[in-house]
Amino acid sequence: MKARNILLIIGGVIVLAGLLFGASVLYKKMADKVDTENVVEFQTSAEAPAESGAGEAPVQGNTPAKNFAMTDADGNEMMLSDLFDKPVVLNFWASWCPPCRGEMPDFEEMYKQHGDRINFVFVNLVDGSRETEETAKAFIEEQGFTFPIYFDIYGEGSEDYEIYYIPDTFFIDRHGDVVSYAVGGIDKEQMQAGIDKLLEE
Repeated sequence: MKARNILLIIGGVIVLAGLLFGASVLYKKMADKVDTENVVEFQTSAEAPAESGAGEAPVQGNTPAKNFAMTDADGNEMMLSDLFDKPVVLNFWASWCPPCRGEMPDFEEMYKQHGDRINFVFVNLVDGSRETEETAKAFIEEQGFTFPIYFDIYGEGSEDYEIYYIPDTFFIDRHGDVVSYAVGGIDKEQMQAGIDKLLEE
């Protein structure tokens, strides 16, 4: 009888171990699927792979800018294309991101200098926890920036432009084509170079 009980216990342990192993494999597969398909965790450009950086639009010729829905600071829904009456400087940012914060004073200067000829579109990547509309607005007010801010509340902008590392900046001409872009913080000279390209036409 004792031998039978021991065999039952051993069998139970083996079955339990098999179930735990199978559950762990299934969990890993499901977690991998969630990580790659459903969850976007933005990182600063300082954490980006070494191959990331500034450059020309990654295709031959101009790349049509992708349109997406966003809201302005007053909560009004609008499309990026609503701002295609002028060339656009499109920047994705968050208030917790040091490289984003670092480039903003230069962007403020560029906005004051070129805001009559170019639409500056600063799209905040709200996530409802680390970044909210309230924290973004408080940061802008605290810093005294006057450029307009918008909110990617639907996540369409970050998805369409494949934003994983911030800041990201896209220079879009008056025809709605991306003519240059940068991954990571850029300095005043790089900003001016992108703007000059927009104003060439």
